[in-house]
Amino acid sequence: KTAYEIRNCDWSSDVCSSDLADLKSRLGRFAHDHPGRALGTFTSHEVQGWIDRLKGADGKPLSAVTRGNFRRLLSMLFEWHRRRGAIVSNPVSDVQVETTASREDVAFWTVDEARAVLDRIDDEARAALVLGLFVGLRTAEAVRLLWRDVDLRSEEHTSELQSQFRISY
Repeated sequence: KTAYEIRNCDWSSDVCSSDLADLKSRLGRFAHDHPGRALGTFTSHEVQGWIDRLKGADGKPLSAVTRGNFRRLLSMLFEWHRRRGAIVSNPVSDVQVETTASREDVAFWTVDEARAVLDRIDDEARAALVLGLFVGLRTAEAVRLLWRDVDLRSEEHTSELQSQFRISY
């Protein structure tokens, strides 16, 4: 199959619903850049080059984290097909895993910076950002969180992505 055909497969039995939209979006980008190309013809070098050349809508290179997300989902795609005998090997298995910034390199917003952003975004985005700022949720966790998953009485939330954390209020 080609990357485009794969993007349109029914992944629902193998991929959790929260990852499905992300998977299809990233695979769509890969398919767009490789029209008609059979999955079994890709090399690790080609996949690495494609990931390294990824740019955002602003034309700037994507962050190491975003490139890592592309790498992870492409690996999932190729591995899924390798296990089913459709391809011989997963070329992403030899693609370099980038390290991201260390804790010392991470800059935190000041109260004024956080307030400036919170004042300029809609209510739904504000709720996710507040959770991220004050509870320590990662972006993906905040976006996936449903109110039914939060028990304010016990001050606990269990996440698929994180074992457990406390909500303080």
